[in-house]
Amino acid sequence: MVVSCVLFGASASAIERTRLPAFQLTATTGQEVTSDRLIRTGRWLVIYVQPDCRACDALLRLVVRDEHPRVAARIAVVEYGATPDDVRSIADRYPDLAESRWYADLSGAAAAPLQVTGTPTVLGMNGDMIEWSLTGVLSSPDVKAVLANWIEQD
Repeated sequence: MVVSCVLFGASASAIERTRLPAFQLTATTGQEVTSDRLIRTGRWLVIYVQPDCRACDALLRLVVRDEHPRVAARIAVVEYGATPDDVRSIADRYPDLAESRWYADLSGAAAAPLQVTGTPTVLGMNGDMIEWSLTGVLSSPDVKAVLANWIEQD
């Protein structure tokens, strides 16, 4: 069952709890990575974005290391339509996300299994379980608080 509503200018989906599905990404080193290698213990986030997306840029700029030092290390950023070299270049624009893990999804192989319907999309993870998702314009201070609180309450 999927229920959608509008939250802070974004589409929030109450999804049935589900395990992280199988898919492959490419690390910035060029190494292929299976989705099970993304899994962290406790709460973490998958942020699915694409190049030249203003809403994606605004979302990624919400993470400020000095305000929430634990958050960046608990984020996996997946860049749709980008090569590993592209992703390294994009990651360099976000120094507060230097501790995040960055991946390329050149072909969009992760979008369908993750049920991504637009960018940016944030998935709230707890171990290997997808707990919730947000899609759309996610740049308000309220969204920033939601993302930080999800990780910091762990």
